[in-house]
Amino acid sequence: MKILKYILFSLVLLQACKDPNMIGEDPYAGGKEALGIKFKNANPSPSSGNPGDEILFKVQGLEAYRGRVAFYINEELADIVDMTDSTIRVIVPELVSTGGASIVVDGQVIFGPRFVVNGKIGVNSNYNLTTGFGYSAGGTGGGIGRGTVFDYARLSASSYVYTGLFTDYNSLAVTQNPINGLVNLNNQGDKITTVQSFLGVEGGGYLTSVHPLADGKLIVSGSFSTYEGRALSSGITRLQHDGKLDTMSIRVINETENPLFNLDTVPAFNGNILGEVRKSFLVTEDGKEKIICIGNFSTYYKYRYDFRPTRENRHVEYRFIDNVIRLETDGTLDSAYNYDLATQKGVGGANGIVFDAAIQEEDNKVILVGKFTKFQDKDAPSIVRIDQNGLVDPSFAVGTGANGMILSIQRANGKILLTGLFSSFNGVACNGVVMLNTDGSVVPTFQFRNIDEGVVTFAKLLDNGKVLVSGSFGEYDNVKRSGLLFLEQDGTALQEYNNVGSFEGTVYNVYETMIAARPSVVIMGSIRRFDNKDVSGLLVLEVKD
Repeated sequence: MKILKYILFSLVLLQACKDPNMIGEDPYAGGKEALGIKFKNANPSPSSGNPGDEILFKVQGLEAYRGRVAFYINEELADIVDMTDSTIRVIVPELVSTGGASIVVDGQVIFGPRFVVNGKIGVNSNYNLTTGFGYSAGGTGGGIGRGTVFDYARLSASSYVYTGLFTDYNSLAVTQNPINGLVNLNNQGDKITTVQSFLGVEGGGYLTSVHPLADGKLIVSGSFSTYEGRALSSGITRLQHDGKLDTMSIRVINETENPLFNLDTVPAFNGNILGEVRKSFLVTEDGKEKIICIGNFSTYYKYRYDFRPTRENRHVEYRFIDNVIRLETDGTLDSAYNYDLATQKGVGGANGIVFDAAIQEEDNKVILVGKFTKFQDKDAPSIVRIDQNGLVDPSFAVGTGANGMILSIQRANGKILLTGLFSSFNGVACNGVVMLNTDGSVVPTFQFRNIDEGVVTFAKLLDNGKVLVSGSFGEYDNVKRSGLLFLEQDGTALQEYNNVGSFEGTVYNVYETMIAARPSVVIMGSIRRFDNKDVSGLLVLEVKD
């Protein structure tokens, strides 16, 4: 409850301002004396339970305040069944998540033990996460901060590769086998150990997307200017089957007398993007694999190795293309996509920032969201869909769209979910989260309720029909629900799915899988804490029957 928050804040101020050496009158003189109430050093009995269960807490000093005691579990008011001077028996509220117990008497708060609310969601203990993903600006290992995971790719039933901004995983990075924004794990979180593979980016770069090609090679993209310590790769490149940079040899003009310098080794993927690739998508057009890149960039370039290069100097060919580009799997620019052959540059892009994108796999159309009002000089109210040629698709009927910026988009099971700093979409009130049909129309049956503060930064429709929502909020629909929510498709919070404690962080991606025969949701992002435990980069939740 909000009243409890104000009480807690007042108590913090009171303690911070006490000073026995202060000069002048004590502004807090005449304040309330200690009540003599405290929780005994014991867990509640039982230590976990369901809404409606009776729980016994051991407390001392209550009897003198009979009739003036209020009891809370995770800031939700609990009915008191009976009370003695040393115990209090309460009923678990119908709508509550795991959290601390507390007693309030005459405006004073006494904190108690943590109470676990039973439900369908819990951490999957079969996934081997210890220290998780760490990040150190100084390079491999010694992760002094928490890392960020942006994307994943399933290479096989027992092999996954994750990308992001991290330099360690479970404290396994070493100089001989570094971890730099790319790591290969099995389905239970164990690192697949292959010496000198999946070396990743260096120097502060990061990877936002990864895609396996049909031949087993990998396309990675993000924000970087070198790869595996090599120059000549920027924004996107191709890796071999084992995660090493895919290279080729070219003949160069030898400016020395050393015959070994007749050849140079360069990336086999000859295509580069200056700027950040926020998302990339692997598509098939006319029977050929291609890569669509979305982000905040304006320049594509390639090296002309037919222009008599040396090991130090190479001819570079530039093309100016904004926000959206399609490449062949060898890096060649696809001039049939968001490109004007007459001007030899892109057709156009956004007049603002692109935050996220999603692809319609059935037709390869891509939806971009962010903070912009125009795209290719056409009205685009923070959202736009582009067709198979990279041009604005007028059939995506979003009307006036969002009245503020859109931070994220997730498309699944035939629906589109948007989150951001907006309060209406095409004239429909939506409180920062809206569900759309594939034609851009609002799904009227989904109504996101009020949050107390903060913003929703992620929402996705899961395979079981539930909606996973995450952000910086502390309450949902006037109930304490911190940071992570499971909703019905009408926006109703599901008590049995919202039993766990608070979540701190930003979610960037989610996928569903089976781990140790248990249905699980793998959550990736910049994650700091969950259910009273430190978390770093990855969270694996078990969905119980």
